[in-house]
Amino acid sequence: MSLKFILSATAYAALDDTAKAMYAADGATFKLNVTGIPTPAVDTSKDAELKTLQDQVAKLTGEAGTADENALKKAGDIEALEKSWSAKLTSQTEASNAILATRDSFIQAQLVDNVALSIATQIAASAEDAQVLMPHIKSRLGSDLTGDAPKTTFLDAEGALSALTKEEFSASFVANPVFSRNIKGSSADGGGSSGGRGGNSNAAPTTLSDFKTGTEEAIFANKNPEKYQAMVEAGA
Repeated sequence: MSLKFILSATAYAALDDTAKAMYAADGATFKLNVTGIPTPAVDTSKDAELKTLQDQVAKLTGEAGTADENALKKAGDIEALEKSWSAKLTSQTEASNAILATRDSFIQAQLVDNVALSIATQIAASAEDAQVLMPHIKSRLGSDLTGDAPKTTFLDAEGALSALTKEEFSASFVANPVFSRNIKGSSADGGGSSGGRGGNSNAAPTTLSDFKTGTEEAIFANKNPEKYQAMVEAGA
């Protein structure tokens, strides 16, 4: 008579006492009470290989892979996953660089180009003169992004960072004889006495206190050095 390895409670109850003695209760069933049953050998090499592959995939793509990458994970195609990851990284880098380029362009326009145009327009004798002055002014402007708010920086004639204010920077260009023919109100551009007031008033200044800005004062001094010296000696 052949014996089953596991019996239900009903099948066990139908056995004679000799057969019952060969079984032991195992929960709700009865299992044949034998020893020395060989355990089948299990080849775990494939499981280990699969685990290594899965670890490599996780390292390359992370848990948030795309649908295509998840399919590649299941297929175990590491080469295709590496290409997918590389393409994604390249795309993200290009997007980040585009954002940085847009930011840098905006900063350049706000802190350098616009400030240079403002200064050139203020001190130039004409629109054409402003265009002549623009590249010289821009070459001595920079931007500082390290503080609480971005700001324009001014370089000295040697190109070193200076503590010049916008007014002082403008006045340095007005006082530079190299640009005298391009400066508003200078004798080289044929301006009249009102040039000392930046062309905004017919009344010529008589004292230092009449100047509204440092640039206006520099323009007057450039055009009328003797009168300006007399003002300085007379005081405010």
